[in-house]
Amino acid sequence: MKHLKSYIKRQARDFISYDKWVSILSMASIAIFLINEIHEIYISNPSYFLESQFHYTNIFYFLSLGLVIFIFYRHSALFLYILIVFYLDFFLLLKRFFQTIVYEYSDGDHFVLVYGIVFTVLSIVLTLMVFIPNRCLKFISFFILFFYTYGLVSTQFMISRNHIPSKIEPSFRINTINKNLYIFLFDEYPSAESYKRNFQADSVFHADSTLKALNFNSFNGIFSNYANTEKSVTAFLTGTLHDSVAINSVIDAIGNNVFSQGKNYSFHVFSIFDKTNRPNSLVTTQFFRGINSTMSRYVAPYLISNFSTRGVGNFTNYADYHTTLIKELQAVTRLKSQKVFFGHFYTPHYYPRVINEYLSDRLKDANNWMKAAIEIVQNRDSSASILIVSDHGLRLNRIPSSDYNKCILYYKNLNIDTIGLGNSGLYKLIESIDFQ
Repeated sequence: MKHLKSYIKRQARDFISYDKWVSILSMASIAIFLINEIHEIYISNPSYFLESQFHYTNIFYFLSLGLVIFIFYRHSALFLYILIVFYLDFFLLLKRFFQTIVYEYSDGDHFVLVYGIVFTVLSIVLTLMVFIPNRCLKFISFFILFFYTYGLVSTQFMISRNHIPSKIEPSFRINTINKNLYIFLFDEYPSAESYKRNFQADSVFHADSTLKALNFNSFNGIFSNYANTEKSVTAFLTGTLHDSVAINSVIDAIGNNVFSQGKNYSFHVFSIFDKTNRPNSLVTTQFFRGINSTMSRYVAPYLISNFSTRGVGNFTNYADYHTTLIKELQAVTRLKSQKVFFGHFYTPHYYPRVINEYLSDRLKDANNWMKAAIEIVQNRDSSASILIVSDHGLRLNRIPSSDYNKCILYYKNLNIDTIGLGNSGLYKLIESIDFQ
């Protein structure tokens, strides 16, 4: 311990004396950046503030920042470059800027092109920083200090809070059911018409024909009221519409919804929003205003995901998540009492681990989980009601935004009043079901 203390003191002293102004400005920028980051996290979602700070992703993030300071301080240009790119949002700003341009002038996502442009720009920046005089590095340090000081000051005057909880009570309650009900929500699964219209060559990969062969009914007029998972899932479970919704409200809706107070049945759920599975299922930035750097959103979660089968945030291993969901479904089907089960499959939704997969591969993945879930239910209870929906349709640049809300609705052993549903949308779906 004594040697560690002396090492830290020596490193800190050398850091200041080696390149005094650049070092002091960089340290001040880091301090302001961290204060602002933590402050933004707190004011945006106080309910989960401590959980966020002690979550191992953020611990890894803050520790890595300290390691960068002690390892690279003697190389001022490289030190500043690492801070700018990995910790001070520059990578994400460039990615967002070039991605918008590529989307506007091309058809498709073109991830390789976007990242190629970003890394080319960053390589040029690094080259310039290595060769520019030290006084220019000081100007860069001053700029970073000013930029984050401005950010800290502006944060104090923010009026809106994106994630402050707003309690949403269900508009009605389902008190009794006459048979078991299994609801399977497949995130971002597009309607058959939308998919066939925009991906004619790949239309065979849609589950429409398979489900109809299994005697599922369908309603093509269904649409999501929101092309947003948090809003759509909350509206679906509570039967309410709302202009805005906090992430905490979705978590609350998992426990307080139209099924949560059943008199002759129990309600079971497995979702990326439930409190048991949420820490390793949702991207941290969905809860908080801060945490937007490349290191916190991509590098740290990716490295941690290599040591955790469940993954972290963006890099959650959803194959593991879905395997656990299926196991939970199997356990619920064995219960002798009446029940309603809600399973949220996070597929064919995009996430970084499928960045190199074709959309058809993602649909096949969703279809495999869909088939597995249906087989489990029907092998155990052939008369059970099954409802298969999606929270919204595909949200891709290559398809019209009007298709973003076009989701799926397939059902079996259920009576649904679809006459008014075509005008109301997904939030009225449960209310349209005859449970008697």
